[in-house]
Amino acid sequence: MRNRALHEALRDFALEAAALLTEDLKAGAEIEFDVVEDGGGRRGGPALYRYEPRTRSFVADRWPRLRQLPTCARAAEELGAGAAAWLRVNGLRGEQAEPALQAMLDRLYEDSTSFGFPEERFERVYREVERTLYRDAVRARIRDLKPSVVYHCAGAPHVAQSWADTAQTLAKNVLATHYLLDALRRAGCQCRVLIPGSAYVYRGSDARIPETADLVPANPYALSKLAQERLGGRAVVEDGVEVVLTRSFNHTGPRQAHSFAAPAFARQLARIEAGLDEPVIHVGNLDVRRDLTDVRDTVRAYELLVKHGRPATPYNVCSGVARSIRELLDGLRSRVTVPVRVEVDPNLLRPNDTPALVGDPSRLQADTGWTPQISFDTMLDDLLEYWRRQVGRAA
Repeated sequence: MRNRALHEALRDFALEAAALLTEDLKAGAEIEFDVVEDGGGRRGGPALYRYEPRTRSFVADRWPRLRQLPTCARAAEELGAGAAAWLRVNGLRGEQAEPALQAMLDRLYEDSTSFGFPEERFERVYREVERTLYRDAVRARIRDLKPSVVYHCAGAPHVAQSWADTAQTLAKNVLATHYLLDALRRAGCQCRVLIPGSAYVYRGSDARIPETADLVPANPYALSKLAQERLGGRAVVEDGVEVVLTRSFNHTGPRQAHSFAAPAFARQLARIEAGLDEPVIHVGNLDVRRDLTDVRDTVRAYELLVKHGRPATPYNVCSGVARSIRELLDGLRSRVTVPVRVEVDPNLLRPNDTPALVGDPSRLQADTGWTPQISFDTMLDDLLEYWRRQVGRAA
């Protein structure tokens, strides 16, 4: 959920504030202390006391100068209407950004006697700020829109990135879903919600996997999608929200980000064909097999499930056919006008990659009548043509 502009603005302000406060200490300013009782000794012995730095007062005394820092105005602008929510979280009242920024500094240097920039604490405090702002923004948007249908497709979609930043994956998939369902409950919205889950909650298999198969998420992404599914099921039982759940297998098509295999191949081939790159593609394991559906068929399945799906009942969205990544790449290579070499890059090999994952779409087909309409060949044609146009525009 990271808002990069907000993160950068708050961090820049915190860094500049830390420098000013540190300079004051070096110039001879002192942080005063309170002596506070810290509980009594054993068996009714004498009371114990400790020194507590009055860091908050030290910061408050310098706020007139801190608010003049060049970075303060930008931080206040980025925080904007979220200031009121952040102040409430800290037990304060008001709607102005500057008191919220002062509250942030108080949190950063709570009980501190120096002002070196606390990187880890800043990241923790920032996550609290962002969660608070995101939650309140979702509540306000749902309250204003009063939707009749929600397709909850936002989130972190990448297995590899979930290992690199597990916290962000959990926040974007689990917390964001919680905020949405909570906002719907608070607004009294009686609507249908579709939550797309993932086939990665299953154990890999060469045979078609039904929805009754064991759930064994093997990576942070899969774990987050299972937690998302559980939240949806709870909302059905406890809040009466009609949540429809999918376990979607791999899908691709025009406009998918090139951080995924199929569009990555198509983009590279389009660049090679245009003479922008050397005629070689570096790949990982091409022998893994995936159930791959055109994204337009996947979206059509979602539309049908919103109309006909049973709440709290997971549906596999898949073709029921497994294809190797090699077949995918060879199909795209056969469509370009120049020869292209394929070289295995050890850095792209995943030691814990699932060898095969293919789904059983019987439940989806029985309840909605859905079947795939876009062929594998058409999907490859459209995907490559999309990237040819993108590369042509960039050139």
